[in-house]
Amino acid sequence: MGEFSGGVATDLFVHQFTTLHEILNVKHPSAAVSMGGIMRWNDGRDVPDVMNSMLEYPEGFVVDLYVNQCNSGNRGRGVWIMGDQGAMQVDGGRLTVFPEPVFGDAMQYGSQNFPKRLREAYLKQFEGKPGTQRREPVETKIARGPSHVARFVESVVDNKPSKENALDGHYAAGAAQLCNHAYRNRKRAEWWELRG
Repeated sequence: MGEFSGGVATDLFVHQFTTLHEILNVKHPSAAVSMGGIMRWNDGRDVPDVMNSMLEYPEGFVVDLYVNQCNSGNRGRGVWIMGDQGAMQVDGGRLTVFPEPVFGDAMQYGSQNFPKRLREAYLKQFEGKPGTQRREPVETKIARGPSHVARFVESVVDNKPSKENALDGHYAAGAAQLCNHAYRNRKRAEWWELRG
């Protein structure tokens, strides 16, 4: 990466890691893959302006982080947590829960390739059965916690340890560096590779 910068991973991803690690009560990923490049700001920089990283966690889930400085779109911001029972979007002071539709025995995805009449007949047999309906998203306002800087200032003023301690910072920064390591080497990077 650059001589003076870790690029978008250490600038932007690290904040997402801090939030994600706190919400999911995890420490660090076990591996990462990354891709991207200088797609717009080809002004002499050597860090990407577009980067996508996927990380595996030992607790059994995958995280996908993406930054695109080539587009000003504001879609899908915040932290998304997606599981087999639904998805949650944490965006500022708002938490939206998107319950996963329960289709019972109906094969929704696979039946999309059936001819129209066959698919309609197939899905009709599941109509009215419990758990076959889609559920609406539920939005909740949440109290927004203090920022990283506010937590630091609060700990200095009150002479108390910060909720975000040095070890938490190490794990968030380490996850960002793992993304960079995978990007630079164009291959899967393992957490242990960052040691030494």
